[in-house]
Parts: sequence; structure tokens; C-alpha cells
Amino acid sequence: MREVLVLIPAHNEEKNIGFIIDLIKKELSYADVLVVDDGSTDKTSEIAREKGVFVISHEVNLGVGAAFKTGIKFALRKHYKYVIQIDADGQHDPKYAHMLLDKLKRDKMDIVIGSRFKKRGRDEWYPLLRYIGVIFYSKLIRLITGYDISDATSGYLVMNRKAMNAFMFFYPKRHPAIPSLFFAYLVGLRVGEVPVRPKPRLSGKSMFTKPRLIMYHIENFFNILHAIRIAKVYKILKNQKQNY
Repeated sequence: MREVLVLIPAHNEEKNIGFIIDLIKKELSYADVLVVDDGSTDKTSEIAREKGVFVISHEVNLGVGAAFKTGIKFALRKHYKYVIQIDADGQHDPKYAHMLLDKLKRDKMDIVIGSRFKKRGRDEWYPLLRYIGVIFYSKLIRLITGYDISDATSGYLVMNRKAMNAFMFFYPKRHPAIPSLFFAYLVGLRVGEVPVRPKPRLSGKSMFTKPRLIMYHIENFFNILHAIRIAKVYKILKNQKQNY
């Protein structure tokens, strides 16, 4: 069984992807790298292939959750024990990945999140409205699930095969972070986090405009309800499988 796969979902990140891959190879020389190009119209795929990493391309843009599931399918099929997800925009520093992986192994977690706000506040460059949303959802998740989470929307995380198999069953195509944590709780996954220091994105603009922020909260609400329904089905199927 292979050990670690670094998964990079990417959409139109030609200005960033080469730098990120080089940095990951430097910091995580023991890991393989997979770029899932989610329907890019630029040279994201070509640059990634030139760097000698695995590349899977979607013909159209399906969303970060769909790119994640494509990467998880690959990881399960190739028998990787752990997947580290790192964004393609340069905000996630790969040097912290060792800490996430160490905590997952040491504390027998299923998922460990890299928190941008644990033991520290908001950086000046991070949008205030988004920060307020992060704090709201983090407190909500902590209240309902008991997870000690301070950054519920972080895309920087590591997971084991138990979590991979669960998320193959449920992981929204768009805005998956919040609903997936509720799903993780409902199906009994252990979740922790470690502090990391984020960076401003290297280039390009965030997808979050004010109208999209409103839709983000609406989609989160319905996806959480969907997570509750799917978790019930997941547990029924899992129990049936164990009884055979």
C-alpha cells in the first residue's frame, strides 16, 4: 500500500500551479502529487504534466467537491493510506502538512484540518465578512458535534482511508467544507485540527463575491440537511455489510 498522496484541486491556476507543485515536492518529497484540473480553460493541466505529477482533467468545471471526489477515487484505487488536500492558489503552505499527518497518526484521527485561526486572529488581508462566517460556522459545528474546530471552512486537511470511503458516499460538488463536517460527525469520524499560518493567494481573485456569499450560506443550509439524510443511509448500509 502506498503511503501519502497530495491532492490539488485546481481551476484556472496556470500562474500558481507550477510554484505550488515545486514547493510540495520540496517539503513533502515522500509523497506523490495529483492535480485534478476542474475544467480549466488555461494551461493548468499542461504545466502540471510538465512538472511530472499525476493529472486528471474534468472536461467542464464541476466544483471543488467534485474535483476532491475524483482525487479520492484515484487514491482509493491506488491504495494510498493518506490524502493531503492543498489548494492551488498558494494560501496553504506545505511545510505544515507534516504536523497534520503526525497528529492524525498520533491521536488516531480520521481527519485533521489545518486551521488558519487557531491560537491567532485574522490576518489583515483576509476578508472580514468571510472571517465572521468562518467563526459562526465553527462555533455552530462545535456546539452540535463537539468537534474542537476553529476553522470549519479550511481546505487544508489530511485524511485516512476510513474518511476517504465515507466521503465517496457524500461530498457536495460545491462548498463542501461545512456539510462534510456534519456528515463526518454523523458517521462517526474523528476530527481534529492543528494551527497553520496562511498566505495571501499568489495571483487571481477569490470566487467569493457578496452575491456568492449569500448563495454560499443558502447552499450550506440545504447541503447540511442532505448530509443528515445521507448519513442515515450510510449507517444502514454499513450495518448491513457488517452483518454479512
